[in-house]
Amino acid sequence: ICKPESGSRHSPCLAYVGVTSQRNSTFTLLYSVDESTAPTRLRDAVALAVAQPTAGDYKYYSFAVGDAAAGEGVSPGEPVLSPFTISVRPSSGDPDVYVLGPVPSSALDSGLRPDRNKTCDGFVAGGQPEADCYTHRSTGSAGELVSITPDASECWSASNSSCVYIIGVYSFSPTQYTITASSDEATELLFPNTASLNILRGETHKKYRFRVSADERLHVLLTPFAGNPDLFARFG
Repeated sequence: ICKPESGSRHSPCLAYVGVTSQRNSTFTLLYSVDESTAPTRLRDAVALAVAQPTAGDYKYYSFAVGDAAAGEGVSPGEPVLSPFTISVRPSSGDPDVYVLGPVPSSALDSGLRPDRNKTCDGFVAGGQPEADCYTHRSTGSAGELVSITPDASECWSASNSSCVYIIGVYSFSPTQYTITASSDEATELLFPNTASLNILRGETHKKYRFRVSADERLHVLLTPFAGNPDLFARFG
């Protein structure tokens, strides 16, 4: 349905839908797209709502970490890495998360795609993340969380300024979930009445943002499951 501009084959387009009713109605609205041969690219700290209606199915995502930078103590073109967290929060069902990486960003640009007919020798060799092929995983029953600290020695080459992790989400049962990949340096967008599940490393901090009207009464609740996090806020 999209007609990408020249040189932007990965760029999405904006679609509009309308709902009308002749009577009072209550409904939910959810969109999904047919499975593509390429993993869906996740933007840093931007949540994506997904439906996987078939048990035993996989959906694949990619997340690029690091970029070329030049600054004090950093050589031109030298990558800057940040630890990141992959969070999958189900609203129904039971998704599991398998991650494979890092792989050079050029792997996707050259047309390499997950292929179920290949053995798991790493994504560069044609493997894909699944239950018997992963470098990281999370298989809980109340939400999935994977924390990764990239290793520059495993990722960079003279021709690459970033590297990519491939994420596979397996639907143990039909499921709907929100997936977020968020680097420690990013400011994550929060949504009302939706908890954000995260890992905070010692002696570090994580920033969040959300929209609120001037006349609304605001409640911010921090619930620790481990450690002793502190909450600071600034408004205006």
